[in-house]
Amino acid sequence: MVIMILWFSGNAARADYLSTFDSSGEEWQMTEDCEFFGFNGSEGNPAGSINYLDSAGGGDNYFVSPSSWAGDWSAYKNGTLQYDIKLLSGSGDVKLLADVVIRAPDGYLSQQFITTPPSGWTHYTVSLTAAAFGVSEEDFDSVMANVDSVDIRGEFMVSGPESGALDNVRLTAVPIPGSIFLLACGLPAIIALRLKLGS
Repeated sequence: MVIMILWFSGNAARADYLSTFDSSGEEWQMTEDCEFFGFNGSEGNPAGSINYLDSAGGGDNYFVSPSSWAGDWSAYKNGTLQYDIKLLSGSGDVKLLADVVIRAPDGYLSQQFITTPPSGWTHYTVSLTAAAFGVSEEDFDSVMANVDSVDIRGEFMVSGPESGALDNVRLTAVPIPGSIFLLACGLPAIIALRLKLGS
């Protein structure tokens, strides 16, 4: 019984996908060529992040998750994607680009929600729902069942080079409701009692 309680309580709070960049870049990449892209041990929230410096005339930059983030995200439907981002240099306005893109082999989900460039380390929470991405439940479920990567925008300026940093990317499922949690914890005891009474 104690083991069941510990297993369920740990499962309810667990984030299966988490990149804190505490000691490395954790194999994240950028979509465009940059003057610099890599791990920065001194810059982070707290220390440790991935940073880029835009190349002159470069395209629109996105941080791209590694293959370890690919897979079936169905269990995270109605959960959240969270991350911290910071502009290290550059000025201007927000471009009309998606802030988050979830890619699958046969489609993608995209959402723009940032209205002003992040000032300092800024935390964002993305709701993983069909409504938040403006698509049907069917299209949302199709992408979430077979995710290739998640792209997080690093490019915010209208013109000129800039640099940015990403930290604390976390995918979190909806916690198990308390009633289901208690039922799951009590089932083994009920089954054992019925077996004992029946013998």
